[in-house]
Amino acid sequence: MAGDGTFSNASNSPIVLALEESVLDLSGNGTVTGAIQLDGCTLKASGSPTISGNITQSDNATIEILSNKTLSYSGASLSLGGNKLTIIGGGNLNNSNPLIMGDADSLLVLDGITTIKDVKATTSANSGKGIKVIESAALGIMDLSATSYLDIAANQTLGGQINLLNNADLIISGSGEYTGNIALAGGRFSVLNNKDLTGSLSLSANSVLNVPQGTALVINQSGNLQLNEKKLVFS
Repeated sequence: MAGDGTFSNASNSPIVLALEESVLDLSGNGTVTGAIQLDGCTLKASGSPTISGNITQSDNATIEILSNKTLSYSGASLSLGGNKLTIIGGGNLNNSNPLIMGDADSLLVLDGITTIKDVKATTSANSGKGIKVIESAALGIMDLSATSYLDIAANQTLGGQINLLNNADLIISGSGEYTGNIALAGGRFSVLNNKDLTGSLSLSANSVLNVPQGTALVINQSGNLQLNEKKLVFS
């Protein structure tokens, strides 16, 4: 789909990508105002288009955004469901509303994308699910209100802002590093191997840092860690 104009399709008549070989390539800088349904396929931006219609996902899918390009998505939050969403290509995903990880099997794989915006995890993830960082990336704000896993591959980094809300538990694994900020707002931050945090750590509600025996968590923030009359438990 080329050009810089507007393509409109009714919300009840989505563009359906229903086979793994299906590719919708938005090669211009135009706008798609209708719905797009991802059912095991690739949504590609080789230009810098805008999608204002709603994107839904009901099977594993890939979003590919080429280097130095931006896919702007202003539709409703894209819910992964119990599926895998892989984002590749070296470009940027500018999503106005957060990607929703609302199923125990939701899996978000960042494999070459430079930046995405906000992510929200609302349901406790099964082991091996959550977010996998294969190549370095940065996100906007990640709000966690459940148990979630973050696996960062060797020699890779993930930046951004993670908010651990009440009853949340973020478990970080892999030998890569998280370089963003962490706000402890009633949750628990757990590491499975040595981690070196270079972003800021803040506390706004009673929270927990969980560091297993034989593991080191190093906090390198500039300035003090203020407890602000809250309780921080080391376990």
